[in-house]
Amino acid sequence: MNDSDLEGAWSLVVRDLPARGGANAQTEPPDTFTLDVAVSDGRIAGCKLNPGARDDQCTVRDGLFYVETSDPGSPALVFVLKRRTATRFEGGAALDLPPFGRQTIGSVVMTKVS
Repeated sequence: MNDSDLEGAWSLVVRDLPARGGANAQTEPPDTFTLDVAVSDGRIAGCKLNPGARDDQCTVRDGLFYVETSDPGSPALVFVLKRRTATRFEGGAALDLPPFGRQTIGSVVMTKVS
């Protein structure tokens, strides 16, 4: 995966993990986010989850795309995504809760908007 393939706007849809309580448990509607990725000289130059927010951290490591929010006032939201097609990634979402570590909160699908 090339960093330049990630440039542009993306839509992320996070589905909560099924609630404990059996097959009839209610699930919350999915959360949606917009991610803008800027690329310069073939490298990720910046990214923002929900544009207008602070700069977040986006990296590619070992074939996976990582997005981590950087708001110091709240736990980091972390997405780990694997490319399925040129315009679709799938993976998981977690909250980084020091000192407890990361707690998985759901699955995520990221699709290209523009």
